[in-house]
Amino acid sequence: MKTKNKIILVSNIGSASRKYFVYSVAPKSKPEELFSIQFDEKEFYPSVRLEDAMIEFFEIAKNKYFLDIGDIDVVAERVVAVGEFFLENRVINQAYLEELNNAKQYDILHTESLIHELKQLIEIKETCLAKGVKCKFKIVGISDSAFHSTIAKEVYTYAIKDFKPEHNFRKYGYHGISMSGVVDELGGKYKKVIAIHLGGGGSVTAIENGKSIFNSFGMTPASGLINLTRVGDVDPFVILHIYKKNKKYFSLLDNGDTAFDSTKEEIYEKSGLFALTGEKDMRDILDNLKVKNVNQKEKAEFALDLYINKINEYIGMAYAHLGGADALVLTGSILEKSEVFRKMFLPKISWLKLTKKNILILKTEEEKEMANIVVKQGFL
Repeated sequence: MKTKNKIILVSNIGSASRKYFVYSVAPKSKPEELFSIQFDEKEFYPSVRLEDAMIEFFEIAKNKYFLDIGDIDVVAERVVAVGEFFLENRVINQAYLEELNNAKQYDILHTESLIHELKQLIEIKETCLAKGVKCKFKIVGISDSAFHSTIAKEVYTYAIKDFKPEHNFRKYGYHGISMSGVVDELGGKYKKVIAIHLGGGGSVTAIENGKSIFNSFGMTPASGLINLTRVGDVDPFVILHIYKKNKKYFSLLDNGDTAFDSTKEEIYEKSGLFALTGEKDMRDILDNLKVKNVNQKEKAEFALDLYINKINEYIGMAYAHLGGADALVLTGSILEKSEVFRKMFLPKISWLKLTKKNILILKTEEEKEMANIVVKQGFL
């Protein structure tokens, strides 16, 4: 690809997809998208194994878009991981990989897939250099928690005896890349903003003067709001009893499974709205409001009532942290795309007494914001 502009490749790893966006950056300009390629198990290149998606991306990019590996200046990876190390965006090196390996113990979503892709990128670069092929890109980790590094200690601390920093037991907050994009979009117009992001995961963030002061997530994305498959906030003794039940069950087996793994699966993948409705997609839950099956319909109604109630509770927390609100931002696929859900949700938050012009629906563009962060923080 013949260009004098800088080239950024953004990688966004999901549980069932891989998204790659390529941006061109002219001097003193914002990134402009050139093309994107997505892989998933159903619609986009389903024959490609997700763990091979990065390798396949480079082949397609070269043959279809004439982009060579040597054209890329920065590869930006979305990072969701536990630890104070990840409260900053950083160039990824061996020390970074070691921190990620340590973060695996908390079983955050996608960590294993991220490490696999990073090792592929490092191997690709080493192979190219060994063959004398031009390969200049640096790899940068854009953390989903970095935006929340401004949250005060009295907000992020857990009251746990013998607390040790190396245990990483504290709140970190997530959806930070999305929130950073919200701040850029608003451009300083509002001082006190409550931002709600609802997609596969959900969160509420309090933003004051462009900085995060509260986020509903805790140490991991399993906490906070009810999510589609994640439990959200729950009494710790519920989790202990689930673990105790699983420990008793697995002690009778000899198949390599553990009580911890099973408990993690229950709170990450089998809870939330899925546990209440049997559905993992908000579109299906909303469709169930119209079905003739009374039981199915009632389950959907109750789940949505509970979901909206929990969101409202966290809006109240954000409001208290801010001491008021000048604007409410709705983002994430559910709030962006579902008018049905918005009609159910908005009347429940009328207590905020915001005018329609101060309730804004903003499109989530995490990949674009990641490219913006690369430029703003001088990684190019």
